[in-house]
Amino acid sequence: MMHSAFQSLKHRAFVLFIPFLFAEFANGQSLVQLVEDLEPSVFKIECYDKYGMPEGTGTGFIVGEDGRAVTNWHVMDETAFAFAIFDDSKIVEITSIIEASEQHDLAVIQLAMSEGMTYTPLRLQKTIPPKGSELFIIG
Repeated sequence: MMHSAFQSLKHRAFVLFIPFLFAEFANGQSLVQLVEDLEPSVFKIECYDKYGMPEGTGTGFIVGEDGRAVTNWHVMDETAFAFAIFDDSKIVEITSIIEASEQHDLAVIQLAMSEGMTYTPLRLQKTIPPKGSELFIIG
């Protein structure tokens, strides 16, 4: 149960640097292909209180093969425990909050790992796209 970890972070804000959060758009790739490529990196979050009652939902995306992921702080705030649910119906426990910024409404979370398990990080663009570029929000 992560409740104590969540509570200890509740009133602390960490400065969180995340590269520009734009998914790469491969030249010539259709929107359907783009969604298919990115789906393994995006998940729904279901949150529960200390009594196991549903508390809310949100979304997140994988940033590390080791199960590090990013979501909004307000999704995890006050949550006793939570699960990530992937498009293929895989359900994974969210084990901790690694860093959080209440001010920026961001949280880096850790998903459970089991032997031989890896995650597919979302491809992040390292530069700001030129004006007029097509951007897609997935999640």
